Amino acid sequence: MDKINKINHKTLFLLDLTSNFTNRTSEQPIEFDVFTKGRSSSQPVGTPLPAIPKSLYTCTVESVLEYSRIIFDLFPESDKLLSFLAFRESGCSRLMNWNEQNLTSLNNSFQLLASTIKNNKSQQQTNKAETLLLSSITECLEQLAAFSPLQWELYKKKKELNNKGRLIVITNFQNNNQINNFIKTFDIALTELNRLTNQIEELNESSKLPINKLHLILINTYPVNLESVKVTEVELHNVSSVLSCEIINTKSGTFIASKMISLLLNHYDLASTTVTGIPMKEEQNSSSSANYDVEIVHSKQAHLDLLSNSVSFVDQFKSAREGMEYDTVSLKCVHQKEVLLNYINVLVLIALQRLKSTVDHHRA
Repeated sequence: MDKINKINHKTLFLLDLTSNFTNRTSEQPIEFDVFTKGRSSSQPVGTPLPAIPKSLYTCTVESVLEYSRIIFDLFPESDKLLSFLAFRESGCSRLMNWNEQNLTSLNNSFQLLASTIKNNKSQQQTNKAETLLLSSITECLEQLAAFSPLQWELYKKKKELNNKGRLIVITNFQNNNQINNFIKTFDIALTELNRLTNQIEELNESSKLPINKLHLILINTYPVNLESVKVTEVELHNVSSVLSCEIINTKSGTFIASKMISLLLNHYDLASTTVTGIPMKEEQNSSSSANYDVEIVHSKQAHLDLLSNSVSFVDQFKSAREGMEYDTVSLKCVHQKEVLLNYINVLVLIALQRLKSTVDHHRA
């Protein structure tokens, strides 16, 4: 029951599907030459394809899908729930509810959504994006106020229920004024929702719950070549007794992917372990030394259980993961022969130490 009353019981994503966002490039090109090279030759096969960049929207969706994949893998059919909304010119679209927790449904929803994207852009639509974002606040609050399946079961049993959640908004904010206006409007709407829901005495499954605690994360993502932004990062702080907020700037492309994994580790008390030097299967019986690394995301407690249950001791084994914003504990993959050799070396060192101690004892 404790887990259901935590902030990470419900996480709602609000994504930008306006023309301004979907048509704006991330300015991080994708090289297609790798698809035209032969397996045994470094020479391109055929005419090389020009590099193309993904849009801000595409990079955002990819990073959110990876966030979701890890949650669905680590917490299948559990109390860690995800939901998604997308705002655009035609209104706010819901991609997944609290009772639809699987990656297949989410992928299908994004594919269906992608088929409706229009490739038109104008200054009028750019200016309208702020209004569309504000109009999505009601949908967000209603989704976070809705019963999750586990919350409804608790309510029927007359158990104590604290409705807490997290809202992650990802878009390209224009300036601090736009963000401050959003936070102010959001806080007013949240207060009004709680006032109305607290007046309801008898609830049913379709009723709305008051929101006891809400963590709002505003992520401003922008093209990778943009040198400066007009949005100021703000650390997590309390807006009111119910609402806390933080503002994050991140470049698009691989940068937002790294940022989302970093947030994931923090949101669910997870950690990263990287197994390095794993030999390629086809290279095991050859003279080549081609290796690869595998990252494992898991409970943070695993590091403490493995490494003497001391946070300071674990920190000695951490290092920055290349290209990412978080640390990982590296474990080297070794062959059986190497393990045996290391074991023999340890035994020899112990034997020599004991021999030295015996000789010193007799001399004394």
